[in-house]
Amino acid sequence: MSQRVTPPHEVSESLALLRWWLDYRRVMLMLLVLFVGITIVYPLYQVFWRSLMVDGEWSLANYSAVFLRPSNYMALWNTLWVSVAATGLAVVIGTLAGFVVQRTDVPHKALLSVLLVLPFAIPPLFSAIGWVQLAGPVGLFTQWWRELFGVAPPWNIYSPGGIIFVLAVTNYPFVFITVAGALARMDSSLEEAARTSGWGRCAS
Repeated sequence: MSQRVTPPHEVSESLALLRWWLDYRRVMLMLLVLFVGITIVYPLYQVFWRSLMVDGEWSLANYSAVFLRPSNYMALWNTLWVSVAATGLAVVIGTLAGFVVQRTDVPHKALLSVLLVLPFAIPPLFSAIGWVQLAGPVGLFTQWWRELFGVAPPWNIYSPGGIIFVLAVTNYPFVFITVAGALARMDSSLEEAARTSGWGRCAS
């Protein structure tokens, strides 16, 4: 009884297919997909599935309770306008800081640049806790103000203004890095040419 001999081209194709599957980049990609599926996709699926179940039956009661509650829309509106205001203030701070570092003769520019980027390295949670410890109802700045003037301070870190301030000073480094980098790459001869053409300092 003769045995079937596998042709060489089939062996080479099998080895090529095996090498294709065992390529480290493909293995890493499959592991990454598996990790994302276990840690993100599956929990989101469970949340969505359970949101449609009430007492073991299909129901949209949970969605009705969320979308028909007026306080939720008020919270959404407060979130939107506080975010817009904080973003605007962060843009102003980051733009001015980038201009000062790149277009003025302020001393110790390298040190100033590092200090201006420091909030970027601090986690937002720790930054919020730090501001509460400084300017909260029993914070360090609040106690100093009461000792000096004998009255409560004019700020409230828990007010919309306080939240906007904390968000702005926490996130302005994003704007500062972008603006400072753009100004550093800009050819200064263009500004000199604009000034010699009659444009003012701000316009150039």
